[in-house]
Amino acid sequence: QTLFFSATMSPGVSRLIKSFGKEPQIIEIQQKARTVSTVEQSYFEVRQRSKVEVLSRILDMNPPRLGIIFCNTERSVDECTEDLVNRGYAADRLHGDMTQMMRERVLKRFRDGSVELLVATDVAARGLDIDEIDIVFNYDLPTDPEDYVHRIGRTGRAGRSGRAVSFVFGRDIYRLQSIERYTRQVIRRERIPSVEQVEGRRADLIFDTLKERLESGKFDTYQDNIDRLLEQGHTPTDIAGALATMLREASGREGSMIEEDREPERPARREQTRDPRPPRDTHERDQRDQRGPKPKFERGPIPHEPGMTRMFLSLGKTHGVLAKEIVGMLYREAGLPDGSLGRITLFPKHSLVDIPEQFVGQVIDRTRSARLRGRPFRMDVDRGPV
Repeated sequence: QTLFFSATMSPGVSRLIKSFGKEPQIIEIQQKARTVSTVEQSYFEVRQRSKVEVLSRILDMNPPRLGIIFCNTERSVDECTEDLVNRGYAADRLHGDMTQMMRERVLKRFRDGSVELLVATDVAARGLDIDEIDIVFNYDLPTDPEDYVHRIGRTGRAGRSGRAVSFVFGRDIYRLQSIERYTRQVIRRERIPSVEQVEGRRADLIFDTLKERLESGKFDTYQDNIDRLLEQGHTPTDIAGALATMLREASGREGSMIEEDREPERPARREQTRDPRPPRDTHERDQRDQRGPKPKFERGPIPHEPGMTRMFLSLGKTHGVLAKEIVGMLYREAGLPDGSLGRITLFPKHSLVDIPEQFVGQVIDRTRSARLRGRPFRMDVDRGPV
């Protein structure tokens, strides 16, 4: 008897089993979700050229003990690792182009904590079994939902909580939808931390480090140097400020502005839940009738960026439509360039989408026979409230 155990089974593996097995039987344990509940899943909308900066900001806001950063190619692994090391992070790489001895050396350093961030491909990280991993990054979103499950399964082990963060942009949002359907879980969108937020957090960490050193009393070696500076007329505040600045510069993690910082924040998806409305008594209803009909709500104009045209889409919240589904549909059906869409506003029975004015005709033509959530819809230039 031969038993084969696997967390997932790809079509290729299934074909091999059917080819070489004799009447094979598949035993599968059913579960509500394919990912563990102890893993907090979220994503950031970020362009390729901004990924390292956003990754650095997230790491500095909540420094992990150990983290894995997954890339889809060996080249991406090498570039990401080099950028992180240049920024002062304890990072190393792991991919199939390395010898077995090199890989074992990297894994040993990762297990003992001398390497805090492991940048790896899916194949190289197979079989990795370390319980203390706090966070997993999908630096490149995987094409196969099963790979996503394997990746985020590296964290949240042995009852610990973990975090899985994915970077997406443009057509990646369509792949993200497939992952959500496969895992039966909603992946929450997060806002990129600003430069000011990250700088404040870095300053807090420096302050905490200085405080611990002062409380330990282990700084007598430099007492003579401090006394010399005081004799030269420098104040204790100036000396402390200069040392803190030097410590900050030594980290090599100067933040920089990215294109995403200048974009208006779109509202994140959220599941709306309402408590049941209590029944109204007859007296309250009579009073309302005496006040006359309720005034009709008029939708006021929402400003949009120059060069953009606001388009009307005949489906909205009551049809179960999500903003990311509109994004995926337009990139897929209308063939719009990545990152070209503007603001998306969902109303109960319709939606408004800001589209570059040069693509308006293209969107109208190519979405005539398209469907959203299995429903036909209409897109046209928004004429405002009637």
